[in-house]
Amino acid sequence: MLCSAFLMLAGWGCTPPENTQTVLELSPEVVQVDHKAQTEVVGVDASGPWTATSSVEWLTLLNAEGNGDDIIEFEVEANPEVELRVAEITVTMGNLVASALVEQSAASFRVSETTVALAPENATAEVKVYSTSPWTANSSA
Repeated sequence: MLCSAFLMLAGWGCTPPENTQTVLELSPEVVQVDHKAQTEVVGVDASGPWTATSSVEWLTLLNAEGNGDDIIEFEVEANPEVELRVAEITVTMGNLVASALVEQSAASFRVSETTVALAPENATAEVKVYSTSPWTANSSA
């Protein structure tokens, strides 16, 4: 108040204080990727320096720290499993925390027959395997 009165009398005026709102947000909050190995990004909206971590070994952060608005580039390994898997990227800026989930779809795997009965000797059978991931076949005989 004293500043305002003094500066106005002098003919200078006052500048309002800058917006010093602290911000930390990630976008998108959920990233969906297919089963293949790939590189993706998450946007960071931040008002200061931040650090990021991954919750799992199959998701590697290519840049784990920054200052202000930026992106986090990350690599996911191929998912060899037949179930969806989920990782969390957590970003910390002071006492603020934001996170994004990375959902990786399952590898596709299907066989034409689950059981094959064969004659005692020199019999053959065909089983078709449909897979987006490497696989091996074993006999229980």
